[in-house]
Amino acid sequence: IRKNGTVYLQKHKISLKKLAPRISAMRKVKPNLPVFIRGDAKTPYEHIARTMSTLEMAGIKKVGLVTEPRR
Repeated sequence: IRKNGTVYLQKHKISLKKLAPRISAMRKVKPNLPVFIRGDAKTPYEHIARTMSTLEMAGIKKVGLVTEPRR
């Protein structure tokens, strides 16, 4: 998730409306596929929370948050 709220699935820009159905479809093929959210360091938490809420409403209960150590 970029600081402006733009969401990407892997390296492809995707709307929140399409995100959950796409991940659900991917999980039909790979049921144990993990879901991780990585936000830019300056991404407001609002964007992270909105994305997590969208995934949860779609039945995706386990989501990991990816952080990178300070350089």
